[in-house]
Amino acid sequence: MRSVSAALNRVLLAFFGLLIVCTSAWFLASGLDVGHHLPVISVYLAAAHDQIGAILSPRAHWLVPCGVLASALAFVAGLFLLLMQVPRRPANSPLRLSGSDSALLATLSPDVLSQALSERVQEGSRIGRLFRGSGGRLGLVRP
Repeated sequence: MRSVSAALNRVLLAFFGLLIVCTSAWFLASGLDVGHHLPVISVYLAAAHDQIGAILSPRAHWLVPCGVLASALAFVAGLFLLLMQVPRRPANSPLRLSGSDSALLATLSPDVLSQALSERVQEGSRIGRLFRGSGGRLGLVRP
C-alpha cells in the first residue's frame, strides 16, 4: 500500500511544486518589469506599478464564480486524494508448495489451510477443550 500511495504522492508533489515555481516566476517577472526588456512576454505579465485590486476589479464578474468553482473542485480533489491514502487489506495470496528441484507441486488457498487447521485443532483431545468454534472461527476458552 505504501508503494501505491508513495507514487501518487510524488506525482502530486511534483505537479504542485511546478505550479508554485511557475507562479512565483510570474510574480518575480512582473515585479522586476521583465516585460520591458522582453516585449514578447509583456502581454502575459502584470505591470509593475499595478495593484492587485486594479488588476482584478474589471474581471470581477467572472473571477468570483470561477474562484468558487475552483475552490469546490480543489476540495473534492483533496477528499479524493485523502481517500486514496487509506490502506486497504491486500488479498491473501495462495501458498505455493514446491519440490527440491523448485518445481511447483501444488498451490493451497488460505481458506483451505484455515479450515484444515481448524479441523485439526478440534480433533485434538486436550487442545479441543481449550478452543471453541463459532461460525468457522476458533476462540480460546479460558479455564
